[in-house]
Amino acid sequence: MDCLEFRRRLAAEPRARDEAFIAHRDSCHAGCTEAWWRAQRLERRIDNALAIDVPEHLTDRILLAQATGERARERRRWQVGLALAASLVIALGAGVAALRRTSADPLPQLAVAHMRGAEAPALALTTPVSDASLRAGFAARGVALRLMPQDAVYVRDCDIGPYRTVHLVFREDGKPVTALYFLGHAIAGSRDFRHSGVQGREVPLDRGTLVMLGDDPRGFTNVERTLRDALQGPRQQALGEF
Repeated sequence: MDCLEFRRRLAAEPRARDEAFIAHRDSCHAGCTEAWWRAQRLERRIDNALAIDVPEHLTDRILLAQATGERARERRRWQVGLALAASLVIALGAGVAALRRTSADPLPQLAVAHMRGAEAPALALTTPVSDASLRAGFAARGVALRLMPQDAVYVRDCDIGPYRTVHLVFREDGKPVTALYFLGHAIAGSRDFRHSGVQGREVPLDRGTLVMLGDDPRGFTNVERTLRDALQGPRQQALGEF
């Protein structure tokens, strides 16, 4: 079991006890042991927060209080009705606008959350992955590569929300660029965005959408070109172009 697999398992089952999991915890010197202890402390805090003694007949008392206060509340409702209606109209308009933006373009939020989740250790990788691993990562999504993506140090087929993706990490000028290829999700055109402090760009690509994340957007162009050539084949050189 490597560090990335251990962190993914720890996030899903912090109290796992199988031999491979415990063996890695006890032997890793890359921070996994500390991560395990932090997870256990969090689990204990959650257990303590849930261990609350409920007073006897609490439900009956709550229902009685609700029934007693109902008449008083009814008398006050008409006084705040108009103000509440006006507030609801304003809030509803803002909420609908935000919902439309989120529904129309859900990928940035999902992509950033995934990058910062259990896959975060992949950002520190520097060793290029093999061609066989690249082919397998895309083949898991039914995609055949025409060329091998260059400078990829990580590849994995991941489920992000409702989407089937291929997750890659590239090194551009020594900095990681995360590339998430969402199959079956089409967008109208390319755009840059910034979400939760992360710079990003999304572009239509083949049968889906490519979302790139990183600290420096200058690396996005090379990653996009590399994956476009890998999925669609190299661009034909125009007549007279040198």
